[in-house]
Amino acid sequence: MMLFLALVLTGSFFAATLSIAPTAVAQGFISSAEEILSNTGLTVYGQNATDDSQTLADKVGGIINVVLGFLGIIFLILIIYAGFLWMTAAGNDDAVGRAKKILINSTIGLVIVIAAYTISSFIFNAIQQNVLTP
Repeated sequence: MMLFLALVLTGSFFAATLSIAPTAVAQGFISSAEEILSNTGLTVYGQNATDDSQTLADKVGGIINVVLGFLGIIFLILIIYAGFLWMTAAGNDDAVGRAKKILINSTIGLVIVIAAYTISSFIFNAIQQNVLTP
């Protein structure tokens, strides 16, 4: 009975995550894509004189944010998977060890992703301050 309740709660949480997360990601991605395409079209046809270095920095920053967002979603999926493995281990030390290993490795991966975001944000801010504002 407890296993059934755990599966139902996990399934409902997973379904809610899958139904909400793609919508938010898609809305952010669509608005970014519309802005990039609008700026590119205006620049190509000479209707808008924009600063190319700022536009390039915005594009690269947007791509990095999307990639890091997908990595965050992968981290969430790994945590849920490891939790499911641990819950269904039924005292099996090998399964518990595997779940712990997945949790540790995914947490290390999250730390690396956060560090990558912090470093790239710092570098882009430093470039923007030093190059665009002499």
